[in-house]
Amino acid sequence: MTCLPSSGGCERRLIDPFVDYLNSVEGVAYKYVNCPDQENRSQAQPDGLYADAALPKRLAIERKTLLWPLSYAEAHQADHFLMDLILDALKSITNDAPYELELYSGISLDRSRLKEFAWQISEQVKAHLDRLTPGCGVEFGKSLWWYRFTHQKSEDRDYTEPSRGLKISLVTPSSGEIGDPSQLMTALCEGLQKCFWACERKFQEYADDRKILLIDPHGELRHLDVEWWGKVLCEIPRPFPLSEIWLGMFDMVSDIDEGWIFEKVYPFDDL
Repeated sequence: MTCLPSSGGCERRLIDPFVDYLNSVEGVAYKYVNCPDQENRSQAQPDGLYADAALPKRLAIERKTLLWPLSYAEAHQADHFLMDLILDALKSITNDAPYELELYSGISLDRSRLKEFAWQISEQVKAHLDRLTPGCGVEFGKSLWWYRFTHQKSEDRDYTEPSRGLKISLVTPSSGEIGDPSQLMTALCEGLQKCFWACERKFQEYADDRKILLIDPHGELRHLDVEWWGKVLCEIPRPFPLSEIWLGMFDMVSDIDEGWIFEKVYPFDDL
C-alpha cells in the first residue's frame, strides 16, 4: 500500500528529484529558483520554478496528486486505522514466529464497523493461534470481510523483512472501471479536466517557458502504463499549450528497493 504524500507548503522536496532526473537524461542544468505559489499568493501560481542559465526558457512545474476511486484517500486512512487496531491487539502474542494476516483494503470508512472487525479478527486469531503449525492457516468471513491468518514458514519471509512478528498484507480489489480508456468514467474525466483548468490559471505568467504537469497517481491509477495514459489524454481537451505531462511516483523499483519512477505521457509523438 503506497502512502499518500503530505500536501501544502512548498513542494520542492517532491519536485527536485524530477528536475534532477531531467538534468541527468537531457544533459541540462536546471536549478531551483523558488516556489511561486508560496512567493505570490495573490494569484494562482505553479509549485516550482527552475532555470538553466544556458537556456532561454525557464522550467515551471505544477505537481498534482490524482486519486481513483475518489474515496481512495479516506479508504487509505481507514486501512491504517484498521491495521493499527489489529497490531495493537495481536503484537504481543505474535512476536515469537512469522505470521501473516491477509485482508481486503477499503472495506469500510465506518470506524465503528472497523473496530468490530478488528475485535473479531483478534478473537479468532487468539482462539486458533496455538493450533497452527508453520505453513498452516485459517480463513474466516466472506466477500470484502474475508481474512486469512497464516503461521508462515521461515522461508516465506523475504530477507529484508523481520524474521518474526505479524505482517499484514492488504489485497486491493479492482473496480474494473478504468482498464479500458475508451470507457473511462465521467467523474475521472472531470477530475483530469479540472486539473488542466487549474494549470491554465497557474501557468498564465509562463507562456514562453517550458511548462510541465507532474502527476502522482494513486489507487487504481498507480500502475497503469504509458499507453493507457496516452489514450486517455488523447480524449481529454487541454485548454492551454502545455509543454509536457509526466508521471512521477515514489514506489518500489525492485523487490527490495524504493525510488523515484518518472515516465513521460505527453506529447504523444514522443511515446
